Amino acid sequence: MNNKTINIKQSTNKKTGRFYASNDIFSKNYGLTIYAKIVFCYLSRCADRRTAKCFPSRENIATNCSIGVTSVDKALKQLQACKLIKIQHEFRADNGSRCNTYTVLNYPILDR
Repeated sequence: MNNKTINIKQSTNKKTGRFYASNDIFSKNYGLTIYAKIVFCYLSRCADRRTAKCFPSRENIATNCSIGVTSVDKALKQLQACKLIKIQHEFRADNGSRCNTYTVLNYPILDR
């Protein structure tokens, strides 16, 4: 997999109604389930154009992808195992779970 940063035009933002998802999920033989593919596309849609990071809740991902939270969890594990996303777990001061930050790897990053 190629980890290059790609320069894209500023006009490709959320106002255009478009988002980028790596062709790798379709062209490489990762053996991804349809759930993993749709979760990857959703995370790509949510990702910040400058950092490739996003932080939707698992419930939010499930609702927007029309799948269950258990399916989201399995999809996230599969995407992480294939090195298509990175998951950073965030914790509160009392060590309770706060949220996850997802980084979409191989995402076209803006240079500004």
